[in-house]
Order: sequence, then structure tokens, then C-alpha cells
Amino acid sequence: MLLSVIIPVYNSPLYIEEALKSVIKNIPLESEILVIDDGSTDQTPEVLKNFDYNISILFKENGGPSSARNWGIKHSKGKYISFLDADDIWPNDKISRQLNHLESNPESDLIWGRTLPFGINIQEEKPVFSAYLGAGLFRKSAFDKVGNFDEQLLFGEDIDWYLRAKEARLLLNIENEIGLHYRLHQNNSTNNISLRNTYTIKLLKKKLDRRNATN
Repeated sequence: MLLSVIIPVYNSPLYIEEALKSVIKNIPLESEILVIDDGSTDQTPEVLKNFDYNISILFKENGGPSSARNWGIKHSKGKYISFLDADDIWPNDKISRQLNHLESNPESDLIWGRTLPFGINIQEEKPVFSAYLGAGLFRKSAFDKVGNFDEQLLFGEDIDWYLRAKEARLLLNIENEIGLHYRLHQNNSTNNISLRNTYTIKLLKKKLDRRNATN
């Protein structure tokens, strides 16, 4: 298996189909789509079951996005792994472009593209570099080197993993192309500034603690 796409979902019936369709446009034949339903309590499971494409749906008790992604990694078979949140979408050439890069550069552990926000409260749609996981493509071996996502973190697990990847000296390549269309909406957790700031401080403290422990 060449590629595993892991999509954690929790109560997102409005957006999951659009996310899945953007994945289907991207992936090569040797791919699997793993949708991890993290204990949804609405009609999301029904939407997934009625989706007209061969996807693997894994149901689990609610444990948060890190737990869902780790569950997906555990069950994945691909040489490469990419993540997409259920309310985001990929540009049409994201996977082919990033796969070509990693296949041509075996020393690279992962590649990251820019993120283009869209949706509510957008004054200017401008691509930015961010730690959003959906913008990247990973070798599965990167998780052997760094470990999985911290399930104690409800927010900022992407930043935490990226900081640990830097500490483990993984080779990350940055591209200027857009790797993710990131949707901003009423229920989007990263719209909550106070929570985001709280978890950013927590992540920086964790990094400092790790650095002190090695000195």
C-alpha cells in the first residue's frame, strides 16, 4: 500500500462529504481512506455509511483528535500517511505533488505546504505556513522516530508533534504550494483564542521541560 489517508471525525455531518470528495480527487490507486469516527453522537455515522465510495470506517469511543489519529496510524498500511480534518479540503494536486517529492527525495521524512484559510471572519484569503497536519505528507517511518500524537492535548497536538520532530532532527521540506484549504466556522476549535493561547503556553513549557531533562 502506497498511501493511507486518515480522517478523524466527530459530529461533522455538514462537511465530511466535501472533505472526502477532495481526497478522492487526489489519491492514487494504491491508497486507503481511513475515517475514524471518534464517538459521534449525531448523524455523522449515517452520512459515512451512505457515502458512495470505498472507505474504511473505524468506530471508537470519544478520545479527542489525537486519539483518533493514533488509532488511524495503528491501522494504516501505507508507506506514506496524510491527515485531513473532516471540515477541511485539499487542493486537487496536493497528494501527487507531495508524493512525487518524497519519492524523489528518500532522505526527507515529510513535506509541508501552505495553508489557505476560508470561511467565516476572513478579511483576506492569503496562504500562510502553519502546523496544520492536513497540509503535510509523512513517511510512516516518521512516527517510529518521533512517536504518535499526545492524547493528553485537546488542542495544539500538531504543534507538539512538529516540535518533537525538530528535536528528533527529522528532515522536513517546505513547499510554497498550497497543501490545505482550512475552513473557519462557528464550531471550529481554533477560533477560540483563549484556548489556543492556553495550549500554546502548555506546549512551550513541555518543550522547555524536555530540553532541561536532556541537559
